[in-house]
Amino acid sequence: MTLKAIDIETIDVDRLVPLFADNVPNRALLYSVLEGQNRASVIVDDLSNPSSCLLRTNFCAFTFCATQDAGFLADAIQVVSV
Repeated sequence: MTLKAIDIETIDVDRLVPLFADNVPNRALLYSVLEGQNRASVIVDDLSNPSSCLLRTNFCAFTFCATQDAGFLADAIQVVSV
């Protein structure tokens, strides 16, 4: 699987919201990104219909992950580590 980081503004964030649990730690920061108040890089498995997402904020590099796929997580971590 070839993944790349994209800017949050280039994806339909309404498709990302359901991927994250309601009780995710630092939820306020996550939702500030999803609502367009903060910037982030996003890695998804499928741009048009994502089922896995890794989101890394520009503010202090907070990272949020929504996936059940260990392979996606490993690949996404490699992308954001560069």
